[in-house]
Amino acid sequence: MSTPALQHHSTLLQPPTAPNTFALLVQHSGYLNSTLASVNRFINAAVSQQHRIEQVFFYQDAIYSLLDHTDLATDEVRPLQQLITLAETHQFPILYCATAAEQRGLGQDQHNPDAAVIVSSAIKAGLAEFAMRCNNVDKVVQF
Repeated sequence: MSTPALQHHSTLLQPPTAPNTFALLVQHSGYLNSTLASVNRFINAAVSQQHRIEQVFFYQDAIYSLLDHTDLATDEVRPLQQLITLAETHQFPILYCATAAEQRGLGQDQHNPDAAVIVSSAIKAGLAEFAMRCNNVDKVVQF
């Protein structure tokens, strides 16, 4: 019995017979590589073809992509802000794994100026919530 071949996320956007709903699972830090930019490109391509995004869930080291006070040069692209704008425009939540954040000493404590703070537009969730929301999707895409 053969197993289906893995598909690159760019091949998942072939013209379907009907629009699909996607859940995106992000596991790699977006500032160390182009992960966040790839997520944004995928979302833009999906919504331009009338697909819907159910959620973007940040897990493991991807949590670092959600830090609020990441210093970037003023002329650099800000992929996190682009993702937040996409989420607001297309009405999908940006979720992050509470356990992964706690294990890395991250959170949303605005009262501690020395703490690494996750952006307020991201919602603390667990893997159970991610899995439950996946019941509403046609495909899960991992980055």
